[in-house]
Amino acid sequence: MASFVTDWVGALCVPLGMLLLLMVMIYFHRHHWLKYVYLVSASCLLIEISSLLYLQWVSLRGSPASTFSFIVVFLCMSTYGFGLVLAVLSVGAFLIEYAQRQWWARIVIGIALFVLIVLFFVCVYWFMQGVASLNSG
Repeated sequence: MASFVTDWVGALCVPLGMLLLLMVMIYFHRHHWLKYVYLVSASCLLIEISSLLYLQWVSLRGSPASTFSFIVVFLCMSTYGFGLVLAVLSVGAFLIEYAQRQWWARIVIGIALFVLIVLFFVCVYWFMQGVASLNSG
């Protein structure tokens, strides 16, 4: 199993994709107050990417772990979580704001709500299967 630092898809590509999406959203809302929320989320993702690259550089050098490296690991983990949560909430706010004027945003919100309802029922099913497996043994 890959660790957090070596998992490039989850640790580098997802924040880069969200960063690109946030930049597009900033362009569309350049005169709206939501652009500041997008900028905070983008800055968290940039901090996460730069700290991840620093950790990769340190691990390639083979130098021993220092206190600064532990601080960078904490910074990387916390900004990754905060940045992605804020980015997902920003996408939701972007769609809700556009749903007031655009039909395509209403359709996207409807599809997203349908997917969330289906995921809820799948999670309930998995939970029931897990409880049933505990009782069988």
